[in-house]
Amino acid sequence: MSNADTPRVLGDLLTDRLERNAHKIFMRFKEEQITYDELNRYANRCANGFLNLGIGKGDKVSIMLPNQPAFIYLWFGLAKIGAIEVPVNTNYKGEFLRHIVDQSDSRILVIDSQYLDRLERIEKALTKLETVIVVGGMQDDRQDVNRIPRMAYEDFFSSPEDAVDVKVHPWDPISIIYTSGTTGLSKGALGPHNFWIVCAEKMLAYRNGGKDDIFYTFLPLYHFNAQVLTTLTTLVAEAQMVLTDHFSASGFWDDIRRYGATQFNYLAR
Repeated sequence: MSNADTPRVLGDLLTDRLERNAHKIFMRFKEEQITYDELNRYANRCANGFLNLGIGKGDKVSIMLPNQPAFIYLWFGLAKIGAIEVPVNTNYKGEFLRHIVDQSDSRILVIDSQYLDRLERIEKALTKLETVIVVGGMQDDRQDVNRIPRMAYEDFFSSPEDAVDVKVHPWDPISIIYTSGTTGLSKGALGPHNFWIVCAEKMLAYRNGGKDDIFYTFLPLYHFNAQVLTTLTTLVAEAQMVLTDHFSASGFWDDIRRYGATQFNYLAR
């Protein structure tokens, strides 16, 4: 398929790749193997889950998770309904964390339970946030402690797998990626669906990649590198990807051999 035939919207791109690769493995994570069909169905669950919470086209959702498949399901689910993901650096806390969630106008925050203590310290200042979805187990849910209602990811993820009917255009925004903030608080860079797909196409051509490749990354999914140069590049190529949750100098080459990876990003540029 030429670039001219590649869908310019992430949800349409996933549907197109699914038609030819339903049972092919899209992603490996530890002992998990997720096919293109499962990726689509799980993204649909998230899309319907967000719709049930009142999230619609143009709404923003912050995601603060370590590398795991759920991050990609949530991101793709938001893309299917025209909503905008706001990936949050998992190292952030205090004013840096408050700034991203509040300045992006996020209505929902999806957060791993290990970061809840950071949320509690700034929760009173997050006046636009309506719901917190917790991945990895709920903790204290007393309303005198938690001003913002919380929901377990397991409950959210139990939504139907039916396809959603939302018209999304190539120029619609897909994500707000925040800068590293070297001169102050981070600035949000708004990117449309078409831009992200074009970047993946260019990276695929630059790397001479194809559908027989296995793309490997340990870089964080809150970063453009892992999202576009690995995840979307894999989808455009109709290939496979390997996602790991951390870098190990001793285990890196063992991972490459174990998974048979042929392409990998070793530096965040």
